Amino acid sequence: HPLVERGFPSIGCMPCTRPVAEGEDARAGRWSGWDKVECGIHRPGEEPFL
Repeated sequence: HPLVERGFPSIGCMPCTRPVAEGEDARAGRWSGWDKVECGIHRPGEEPFL
């Protein structure tokens, strides 16, 4: 997938996914900074519903 080449080996939703740095786990970019492992509900401009 083209996003893998851009640093996204594992994709969550747009507001909760960031590129993975070299040496990080493939899922490190999902929900980074949150104590979560699944997505919440999002509306534009809002934080994830926890």
